This record gives sequence, structure tokens and C-alpha cells, in this order.
Amino acid sequence: ANILSALNRKGEALKAYDAALAQRPGFFEGEFNRANLLMELGRLEEALAGYERAVAARADVPSAWNNRGAVLRRMHRPDAALASHDRALALAPGHVNALINRGMALKDLERTKEAEAAADAALALQPDASEALHLKSASALETGRIGEAQGLFARRRQAAPKQPAALNGLARAAALAGD
Repeated sequence: ANILSALNRKGEALKAYDAALAQRPGFFEGEFNRANLLMELGRLEEALAGYERAVAARADVPSAWNNRGAVLRRMHRPDAALASHDRALALAPGHVNALINRGMALKDLERTKEAEAAADAALALQPDASEALHLKSASALETGRIGEAQGLFARRRQAAPKQPAALNGLARAAALAGD
């Protein structure tokens, strides 16, 4: 199923996960990977149900809690997302993606300082983490720290040159600075 998914044969991959789970219900890797695929396909309610089964099978896996939080955030449930990311971080305090996702949930909740602190923690562990750079640069821009935002957007552009958000952020910061 993983190979089919990697080959972009998503429908076949989903059928393969379903067949595997019919043979072995509650199998963590099957539930987790199937939920990841469903989230990728935008089938968020089904993905959430899959992550619920995954964490029920293995509550000790930080990535399952982190991904559960990611789908909850996409469902516009930032409080529940934050709780999942916190659970992931309780299991693995250095989980960079969970720190970034925690920051995004905090930003959704308009808790800017805490969101920026989560981005800082992620950047301390992985200085080129593109999404953490984005979170921090957006926060700097929102709080009027234009020069800092420009530097962070430039760092993000270096870290992920194919992501247009960094260039868009640079342009927005330049416009606000009057450049």
C-alpha cells in the first residue's frame, strides 16, 4: 500500500490499506498510514477516525498525536489540535513538526507570543525548518517588526526556494517597509 501511495496510485493504496486492516484490525501502521493518505486526499473526517484508531492502538507514538492534531487544525478545531500537539510533545519534546504545528494552532487561537515561542523552539532544533521560519516571520510582520520579518522570509526562501510563500512574504514586508 505504501508503494502504491508513493506511485500516486492513491485509490489502489486505499484499497490495499483496507484489505490489510480487514485481515488485521487495529494494526497501528495500517491505521496510521491509511489516515495519512485520507488526510492527503482531503477526507478529513475519515482521517481523524483513522488517527483515533491509531492512537488507541499505540498511544505512545508522537507522530500519531501530531498528525491527529494536524487534521483537527485543518478541520478548524485549534483547541483540540493544540491538545494533540501537546500530547505529542509530552512524548517527544524535540519533535520539530509537533512544535511547528503547535505554533500554528496557537496562531489560530491568536496566541501570538506562544506561537512565536513554539517556532523559536523548533528553530533551535532545526534552524532551516521552513514552516517554523514562516510562522516566526508572519508573527514578526503582524507585530510590526518589519526588518526582522524580511530577514526571516529571506532565510525561509533560502531553506525552501521552491515555496512561493517566502517570496510573497518578502514582497509584503518590503511593501510595508516602503521599499
